[in-house]
Amino acid sequence: IAKTLSLRIKDRALLIVTSGDVRLNNRKIKDVLGGKPRMLGADEVEMLTGHPVGGRIAPERMASLVGAEWIDVCERPGTPAEAAQP
Repeated sequence: IAKTLSLRIKDRALLIVTSGDVRLNNRKIKDVLGGKPRMLGADEVEMLTGHPVGGRIAPERMASLVGAEWIDVCERPGTPAEAAQP
């Protein structure tokens, strides 16, 4: 199961598609994307993406539509952040 997280980092809105059982790692987010993430509200998500929260689209299709870049900014539950670092 995949989940899509709709975030704002500074003045940039972005979507992160990830496995349903992982959570964001704030250190990785800051290192890779340059700031602290804030979840977008449902109205803002629909305005920016054209899809309501909970709407379904395959991750590969979304990636091809928006020219996505695949990045590692998550960790599995129970995995210390230090252990998840390469």
